[in-house]
Amino acid sequence: MIKMRREQLKITQEELAKMAGYKSRTTIAKIETGKIDVPSSQLVSIARALDCSPSWLIGLTDDVNKQETKISSSAPQANPLKLLKIQ
Repeated sequence: MIKMRREQLKITQEELAKMAGYKSRTTIAKIETGKIDVPSSQLVSIARALDCSPSWLIGLTDDVNKQETKISSSAPQANPLKLLKIQ
């Protein structure tokens, strides 16, 4: 998703790295090829740089919009999703 969105916006790996706070494009390249996962601490930064929601980046929604979907007060509340990296 990251590579697809970056290419849609015509942003280079180097530009995305700088916008997301990385020192070089190498980390972005590794994320895009699946060699490493996006650290949860960087997910929001990358989403902002790509003008999309973190939920869209990780495949929880089909809506690319930056605004997260609001849950109505009458809807049952779900527990927050916790993502774990399995090594």
